[in-house]
Amino acid sequence: MWRRLTGLPVGAFGMTLAHAGLGLFVMGAVAETAFKIEAVAVTAPGGPVAVAGPWHVTLDDVRIVEGPNYLAEQGVFTVAREDGAGARTLTAERRFFPAGGQTTTEVGLDFRGLDDVYVVLGERRATETLAQAWTVRVHWNPWARLIFLGPTLMALGGLVSLSDRRLRFGVAGSKRG
Repeated sequence: MWRRLTGLPVGAFGMTLAHAGLGLFVMGAVAETAFKIEAVAVTAPGGPVAVAGPWHVTLDDVRIVEGPNYLAEQGVFTVAREDGAGARTLTAERRFFPAGGQTTTEVGLDFRGLDDVYVVLGERRATETLAQAWTVRVHWNPWARLIFLGPTLMALGGLVSLSDRRLRFGVAGSKRG
C-alpha cells in the first residue's frame, strides 16, 4: 500500500486536497445556514441575553465614547459557555456621526474555534420602570470557519497540482532540444 501511495503523481494529491476543501466548504455552508441561531432582547446593564445555543451573553456596561469624528455608545459584553467556562469580554458600538447625521453599528466579534458569535448593540430604550435598556442582537454561526478553510484548502490543492511536472507545458519540448 505504501509503495502504491508513493507512486501516485503529485497531481493526485492536489486533486484530493481540492476536493476535501470543497467538502469542508459545503459542510460549513450547510451548518451555518441550517443551525445558526439569532436572538434579540432588550436588556439593561447586568442583564442577560437568552441565546438558545451553547453561549450565555451578558451586557456588562454601556459607556459613551468619543471618536475622532463620532460619538458612540459602547457596550461591554461577556460571552461564555452556559456553564461559565471560557468567558471572554468584547465590545460593540453604536456610532453617531454628527457631520452626516448617520448612525452605524460596530459588531462585537468572538471567534470560538469553528464557531462565530456576533453581538450587536442596538437602540436605547426605556423599560417599564423607566430604566435605560438597549436592544441587543446575538448571532451564533456554527462551523462558519469552514466556509473560509475550505477554499483555502482548494487553493492549496491547486498549487500542489501545479507543482506536478507532468502537467507543465514545455517540459517535453525542453527535452527535445
